[in-house]
Amino acid sequence: MVEGFMQLSQEEQIALLKGCVFELAAIVVTRHYNPETTSLILNREVFPASIFRPSEQAELNFFLGMHSCIHELAQLRLTSSEMGLLSAWILLDRSSLGQYVIEQFRNCLQQQITARIADSGPLMQKLCEIIQRLRGHAQEHIRLLGQLFTTFPQATEKGALPDLYKELFSSPSS
Repeated sequence: MVEGFMQLSQEEQIALLKGCVFELAAIVVTRHYNPETTSLILNREVFPASIFRPSEQAELNFFLGMHSCIHELAQLRLTSSEMGLLSAWILLDRSSLGQYVIEQFRNCLQQQITARIADSGPLMQKLCEIIQRLRGHAQEHIRLLGQLFTTFPQATEKGALPDLYKELFSSPSS
């Protein structure tokens, strides 16, 4: 349980989760990503990056940007505790709890990293950069999903995509 999260109203909790689920999912993906082979490993199946074939330039740019973020995060080899603190930081960053609580998570993450790596400053700066890029990719994902729904209206039909996926990632105007 993330300290402070339960203090928020249920509406704010839902809004925060919906607002950062993309970034949190990317963090989870890094646990299944092998930076040496640039592959995802799911249920003992290996999926090299080369099997993903975007059909247009915007999709390719999105894929390359996401792959870069996931690759860089995986190369940092964050521990489970560090990933948990990073996730809490991302989750609460836009909350009403105030900057003090968010800074506590960030400082705790930096202390954890410093225990492993003497000079954690560059790594923390790298994490901040990756988080900002992931947030941009999250917005691009929603834009591309909207484009998919416009181009292929049947994608909005029941069963085409999981309802939860559509709920989490559809633009507010959909």
